[in-house]
Amino acid sequence: MGCDKASLVIDGSPLISHVVHSLLLAGSESVLIRVRDVDDVARLSFLLAGVEVDWSLDDPAHPGMLHALRGSLEVGRDRGWDAVQLAAVDTPYVQPELFMGLTALMEGGCDAAVPTTLSAQDSASDGLEPLLACLRIEPALRALEALGADDLRVTKIFDALDSITVGPQLWSTWGVRERCFWNLNRPEDLK
Repeated sequence: MGCDKASLVIDGSPLISHVVHSLLLAGSESVLIRVRDVDDVARLSFLLAGVEVDWSLDDPAHPGMLHALRGSLEVGRDRGWDAVQLAAVDTPYVQPELFMGLTALMEGGCDAAVPTTLSAQDSASDGLEPLLACLRIEPALRALEALGADDLRVTKIFDALDSITVGPQLWSTWGVRERCFWNLNRPEDLK
């Protein structure tokens, strides 16, 4: 998009605060935010004043989504977490009910619970919403390690995991609406 999505204001609040508050309302005990550098920590801490979050810095030698995901999973593993709930900063209408439902499915022992949407069916991800998945840390780290160097698609890790895909037929029973998955990719999306 070419701009800082996290601080864009939608419905009176920065995008990042919408997502963090949904995680907290869903019962997340800790919120870990992965950022590029310490300047991001300072800027985003200001936007989240009064909200306790933990920060993790990207490795500048290894940019990209998969390296950021690996780094976040490693932080979670080091803290003794069993699983993590991913949440993209550009999903301002993500609902706590989605996070609670995915977490409940994980109690059945699967490695990942991944929502799918009708609106993304024609995308490269075939409807998967990988950045809103709930992942068990150790299996996800093994799946990342097994990826080929030339395959940088986040969705590829689900092939190696015992994954449950959660479509509208199920998540709608949790009270989740399609708008929950709307993401901000272009400034025009604010209109």
